[in-house]
Amino acid sequence: MRAPGFQFIALTPAAAPDPAIAIAACRAGALGVLNLEYIHATAVARRALAELARYTDRPAGLKLDGDSPLIQELEAGGGLPAQISTLLVTARGLAGLAEPVAAWRRRGLTLLIEVTEVGQAELARQLGADGLIAKGNEAGGWVGEETTFVLLQRLLAGSKLPIWAYGGIGIHAAAACYAAGAAGVVLETQFALARESRLPEAAKTAVAAMDGSETICLGADLGHAFRAYQRPGSAALQALEANALDLGAQPHHAEAWRRAVEARVGWGSLQDNVWPLDQAAAIARPLAERYRTVGGILGAMR
Repeated sequence: MRAPGFQFIALTPAAAPDPAIAIAACRAGALGVLNLEYIHATAVARRALAELARYTDRPAGLKLDGDSPLIQELEAGGGLPAQISTLLVTARGLAGLAEPVAAWRRRGLTLLIEVTEVGQAELARQLGADGLIAKGNEAGGWVGEETTFVLLQRLLAGSKLPIWAYGGIGIHAAAACYAAGAAGVVLETQFALARESRLPEAAKTAVAAMDGSETICLGADLGHAFRAYQRPGSAALQALEANALDLGAQPHHAEAWRRAVEARVGWGSLQDNVWPLDQAAAIARPLAERYRTVGGILGAMR
């Protein structure tokens, strides 16, 4: 099923609560989404939401972990600015979202559930999701085993909900997703070097030098793979690799693994942090050199 039109969703970088890219995307006619995945501090979230509301009056979105403590505070909708029309929620903790979803429905918000495997789609449907985000293995952060395009095709075959493709999306991949019947695509690190990006200079320098081979998936044996940037000598990444080996391939260790990873997700020094980069970060430099801004990149994708 293809939803009317083809929608571009522009995420701000995970673990970087800065709405600049979302604001620019809204102004360019896309759905700009403030990404608060890995962010649990209420004050930080409110500052980012306030800045988003101040600089755009167009419909925007908000992404949250499915079990984020922020959900309870935002449950009644009172903590969200009027511009927020869409919520993207990860599939983590879906069973506990019934009450928040009811509150979001009363406010008229659109709910998209981000899934990394086909089995999560039925839970999302039962919850009352309006659509699915098919997050493939190429994306940064928590991912499943299947590539974006394979996951998209499998979800399209088994679900009547509109589906957006997320992970490894370039200009040609966006066209392929449209042809396959996707409702749209999700872009994130493609904007890492756009004029509006406020990522630290060290991260920008690393992204500018990427050729697509610099990311790695950790923890697949634990059933929860996490894709991150890898560079020789990264103490944080090495510590997580050792942690995964210590935990072993035991499903009951999954939560300990998640806590270990999320404690290190961020954009500081690679001695302390791991950067959740999509493989498509490798095209950020040519996109920025040719199209410069978030709006320019979105125009090229269209």
